[in-house]
Amino acid sequence: MKFITIILFYLCLCTICDAQVKFIGSVKLHNGSPVESAIIIAKIPSEKGERIVANTRTDEQGHYAFTLSNSSPQIVLYISNFNIKPIRKEIANISQTLDFVAESQSIELEEVYVKPTIINAKGDTLTYHLSHFRDKNDRKLRETLERLPGITINDAGRVLYNGREITEFQIEGGNLFEGKYSIALERIDPKDIIAVDIMQHHQPIRALQGSRITDDVALNVKLSPNSKNTLTGKMEVGGGYREGNKDNLAYTARLYGGLFNAKHQIFVTASANNSGEQLRDIYAVPLTSLSSNLLSSPTPQSGMLNKNDYMTNKSEALSINGLYNKTPDSKWNYAIIAMNENTEGCASMEYTYHINQQEKTHKRSFEFGNNYRNIDFLLKYEQNKSRYFFMNKLVGTCNRELPFVQQLIQTTQLDESLNQREFALDNKLRLIYKWNEVNGLDTQFNLQFTNSRELLFLAQEARINSLPQPTARQEVKQKFYYAELRQEMLSTIRLGNCTFDPYWFGIADKNMLSTALYSSGLFSPESSFALSDDMHYNRAKAGFGLSFQSVMAHFRIYGYIPLVYSHISVYSPYITPKKHSLHILPNLTIERSLLSHISLQLQWSREVHDNKPEDFLQAFIIRNSYEQTRANINDITSTNYHYLSAKINYANAFKLLFGNLRINYNYLNSDMMTNKVVKDNHIALYLIPLNFNTHSLSLSGELSKAFYWKKTNVGLKVSHTRFSSSQMLNDISYPFQINESSFSLKGGITPVKGLLTEIQMFINRSCMSEPTSKNTDIVTTRAMLIGKIMATFRKWSISCNTLYSQQDHTHTFLANAKLYYKTKLVEWSLNLRNLFNAQQLNIVSVNAQEQQRNTFFLVPRSMILSLKFNL
Repeated sequence: MKFITIILFYLCLCTICDAQVKFIGSVKLHNGSPVESAIIIAKIPSEKGERIVANTRTDEQGHYAFTLSNSSPQIVLYISNFNIKPIRKEIANISQTLDFVAESQSIELEEVYVKPTIINAKGDTLTYHLSHFRDKNDRKLRETLERLPGITINDAGRVLYNGREITEFQIEGGNLFEGKYSIALERIDPKDIIAVDIMQHHQPIRALQGSRITDDVALNVKLSPNSKNTLTGKMEVGGGYREGNKDNLAYTARLYGGLFNAKHQIFVTASANNSGEQLRDIYAVPLTSLSSNLLSSPTPQSGMLNKNDYMTNKSEALSINGLYNKTPDSKWNYAIIAMNENTEGCASMEYTYHINQQEKTHKRSFEFGNNYRNIDFLLKYEQNKSRYFFMNKLVGTCNRELPFVQQLIQTTQLDESLNQREFALDNKLRLIYKWNEVNGLDTQFNLQFTNSRELLFLAQEARINSLPQPTARQEVKQKFYYAELRQEMLSTIRLGNCTFDPYWFGIADKNMLSTALYSSGLFSPESSFALSDDMHYNRAKAGFGLSFQSVMAHFRIYGYIPLVYSHISVYSPYITPKKHSLHILPNLTIERSLLSHISLQLQWSREVHDNKPEDFLQAFIIRNSYEQTRANINDITSTNYHYLSAKINYANAFKLLFGNLRINYNYLNSDMMTNKVVKDNHIALYLIPLNFNTHSLSLSGELSKAFYWKKTNVGLKVSHTRFSSSQMLNDISYPFQINESSFSLKGGITPVKGLLTEIQMFINRSCMSEPTSKNTDIVTTRAMLIGKIMATFRKWSISCNTLYSQQDHTHTFLANAKLYYKTKLVEWSLNLRNLFNAQQLNIVSVNAQEQQRNTFFLVPRSMILSLKFNL
């Protein structure tokens, strides 16, 4: 009886609990097609009207589901979307399945401009739809990418997004080209591309996703359906005539194509021409770091002109790039690239040195050329799993370079030829293993070997036939061994939103360097300098530190702080210095969101660089016919670098507006200085132990905007740099300042269908001044105007490029044109270079106490008729 009483008592205290009522169903049209993103709202009647108790949307298949916890006996469902007529239905509040059939409706919009979908944003990924940016006259992917707002391509052929260089160039998610994506920029047809993805904070390693946020930016190219799962190829052949004293027959031949599917990607190219397309910048991008050459060629180069504007060529190249997805988690990469290129040109140089209010001028004229051969190969295996990552990449390169110069130095004729050969092997291994979802170990191991030989031969023309010809031969040999081991713990220490991971590393390298000079009357070095040297440079580094990152709302800080111990020893017949050092070398980055689409990034880092191995050579070295090095370094010195930058980024994909503002400050303190001694017709560089400082402050900004109207895009870039240091010239140290400002404006517009106009304006001003001297400042101003017009009418199209340059009262106008005629099967093209037969272009630059004027003699007029067809 007592038990029954207790049960009744608790039953009286119980409250009524609402049951969970579930509604599922679908929304479709009469033809059975689903209605996506239809809004479904559930309401219940109340004294003040209907009250919303639940809402949801339909998925891609038109399905919906929601639950209610309400005691109301009846509910009202409202279903709406912009392309269907609204639906209202009263139903009982019980679990049930309800399928709705909606009636479609069209809404008439009067004088309403609907913006097309140009850019989509999803998380950290921006997708550019190329149909808005691509022009019918674009034959290279590079031409289309340069029109995308926020994307630029620098002179080295590297792609940058909002000022930051991309780390991966992918095709359908695969890193096919492994750094040599210049082949893709020049050989992939933009008509085969439908979209380009920009992936910010890119982290390709699955084991580090979510725990290691990077600043890397990757670019992914999406192919059209017709370009996937089928073997495609294109071929172009042509011939013509070019003016000049020799080799008047011009030819071109290109073959390229590939296969892209889920399992395998392969892209093959072959090219041969003497019509102006130089292939070194396309095919010879290094896959690994190479040793620096001691000897060089004195021929001038221009960053303003394309090399094919002032150098003739004869080039051949072959490349095979492949990617094989063995499983969803593992893949192989392989590549073989080979090329051979001969170039020739003419130029003149004039150096003016300002010494103690006096000027000394060196004038030289050149006929120069180069034969460059290069073979690269790459083999890479990768396994990428959620808790395991393994990668081994083997890279090899073998190149030979044979530059030659026939020059007239004042009244002296001097022939110079250089033979440079280099072979390098580089193997990188990386292993990441996580024993749980958070903790793990990251191991990296790198081995590298480089063997190079340089041989310089100089011969002065004899004035009297009976006298022997003065000659000199400089020889340099290098062998370089490098090994590095680095290990880092993953997610070891966590304090709130901060993660600290300890790491340790060890580096050992050895450089064996020998040099010898054989002279017969051409050079007579001072007795204090040897003619040969054999030096061993040994370095060992070890250290440990902490890498850290902290992610909070609108705020992120990351970087690393290592403590580095270094030991260097040098052995040669003349000196045997040694040095021990201990440094803290932090690298810190802070990022914060300021306003919508605006972010601030602050960065500070410190580095210490020791002497280069060649600084300890006590021998007299002829670097080329104009420069000689005479070192006097007996102790190991170092250079300290401090780098501080602030950058404001603005990226609004929906308004097609991108920009950045950057301030960089660099401070350098070095214990070694170069004394530049100006001789009668050359200079001698004496390396001496002397402390000096260098300060550099630069302010730069970029802004790019695209408009929906008439496919208009505008890009603006400004920069100003102030560089202050000191230069030792003829045993006297001169403080100096260099101020350089530049302004670049680029824009394009499609005023009518079938016509695209682009224009780029560039203005640069450089000024060198001595703060403690009354000497007149050295000032030069350069202005360039580049125009491009592309027009299409039915089967015909034309592309015309012009360049106008003005500097120091000299003018140059250069024009190239290309005419296309396309049928269903083939495309004919007529390429006309240097239409008005411009002769030369002058470029003036300033440096510390010197002014340099280069005159480039342009390649004469040529005409090539080509035929292009699909295979």
